[in-house]
Amino acid sequence: MAQINIQYTSGSSVDNPGTGQIAIFTSGSLGSSSLFLKESDGNIITVGSGSGGGGGTGPQGPQGPQGPTGPQGPQGPTGADSNVAGPQGPQGPQGPAGSDSNVAGPQGPQGPAGADSNVAGPQGPQGPQGPTGLTGPQGPQGPAGSDSNVAGPQGPQGPQGPTGLTGPQGPQGPAGSDSNVAGPQGPQGPQGPAGSDSNVAGPQGPQGPTGPQGPQGPQGPTGADSNVAGPQGPQGPTGPQGPQGPTGADSNVAGPQGPQGPQGPAGSDSNVAGPQGPQGPTGPTGPTGPAGSGGGGASYNPTIRYEVTGGGNTVTVLSTGNVEGGLDWNRSSTTLNVTHSAHGLTTGDYVVIRNMSEDYSYESITSIDANHFSVTVADSGDTSGTEGAYIPAFDVSSLTDTALTLEAPSAGNCQLLSVNHFIDDMEDSSVTITVPSNAISNGAGKNNSTATRNVPTVDCYNVDGSGNSSRLGAATISFSKTANFGTFTLSGGIDTFGDILYCLKF
Repeated sequence: MAQINIQYTSGSSVDNPGTGQIAIFTSGSLGSSSLFLKESDGNIITVGSGSGGGGGTGPQGPQGPQGPTGPQGPQGPTGADSNVAGPQGPQGPQGPAGSDSNVAGPQGPQGPAGADSNVAGPQGPQGPQGPTGLTGPQGPQGPAGSDSNVAGPQGPQGPQGPTGLTGPQGPQGPAGSDSNVAGPQGPQGPQGPAGSDSNVAGPQGPQGPTGPQGPQGPQGPTGADSNVAGPQGPQGPTGPQGPQGPTGADSNVAGPQGPQGPQGPAGSDSNVAGPQGPQGPTGPTGPTGPAGSGGGGASYNPTIRYEVTGGGNTVTVLSTGNVEGGLDWNRSSTTLNVTHSAHGLTTGDYVVIRNMSEDYSYESITSIDANHFSVTVADSGDTSGTEGAYIPAFDVSSLTDTALTLEAPSAGNCQLLSVNHFIDDMEDSSVTITVPSNAISNGAGKNNSTATRNVPTVDCYNVDGSGNSSRLGAATISFSKTANFGTFTLSGGIDTFGDILYCLKF
């Protein structure tokens, strides 16, 4: 299939045809109105005009030498806009067809390229940049707002500032209107926590003898106010001690609190307290109940050690806490349920369980009520018991190359003793360690001011590669003197791009 152009065009504007095809065109740029053929390799052949019906195709003559390039003409003046192309010239008329368009005559020598209105000439150089225009006059000032004294809309609230220092204690308030009149009796307070080890009873001391009662003094004269009660008569002898009641099912678990008794009737003058009578002799001490946590009487160390891993980090924590023993427990599949009255823990707290389906396991509490909680364990071991125990532990809530955060449980008198933190390929220059603040009875110290900070001592080692470790002597602990009293920063040559191990002792 041939490509036929019916308009004048330049040879360079005709696309090369596919293999085995030719393109037929006329071109004023080739110096005549004859027909030309363009082959797939870009070769252009003039179609001959043989007489008398056309003869055979003659052999192609050799290509003549290329003529010398003429001198470049002078550059024309730059138009009003050198980036805008000039108008396209009119198309020339189509030349007559040769007498035999199928026979190509011998190729003549290539003439010089003529003017071609379809081919853009070389682009002239860019003209120099014109001078900068003058600065225009300043516009008039806009009208003032409706009220320059009215504040604009309120901006967003800024971040919360640091906690201020604890203020001094205020002076004692004035005494009540009548310091001799007793106020109404307050409600009974909740039962206090168990002692540091409720499973071990101390030895019972011997009962001391009852001292003799001193003689009663003479009665004083009657006062001027008949509403004031007279002196109290002598105290009667102490009655015999009743028998001891039976021991409950578990001597370590407090029984339910009984209802509060009714208030007694007011005296003859409810506003005036009568004189206090002499103190009666101390009654004999009752026998001590059986010690231990039920039948087993197992003993557990309140100091526990447990490990947490995360990524390339491993932290080992040493802490203490109350031992809560003699507990009923049962396991269903992987859920271990523990019964402990008024335990005080919350979901997310951690404990180390002892003598249950597992022993010495560091576990997180998953569900809870006032007298029960559950943890997740392996589906193996015993399914129930009455002599379980647990010790509250710290939660490692953040463990990365740059941060270590420990949180105390909600109850259990936990005390943080030490922390060992291994970091794989340490590339950072500091680690932020956060412990509970204002936690002198359940945490890592009071830590609520500069004066009450419990600053840990630190030892830091490079443990990368084989062989012996080396101590990083520049590693130190620093902290703020005005805020974040539970936060400490470890820095100083710890970015070894290898393994490090540091130990904090509280």
